[in-house]
Amino acid sequence: MAFHWLNLAVHLNFFSNHLKLFYFNAMHSLD
Repeated sequence: MAFHWLNLAVHLNFFSNHLKLFYFNAMHSLD
């Protein structure tokens, strides 16, 4: 079970990093 939560945390972190990159790129493409 501990492995499952660790895996979930890693995936959430990865996903949030991608959202930040996407948002950053979107804001710059508007300029």
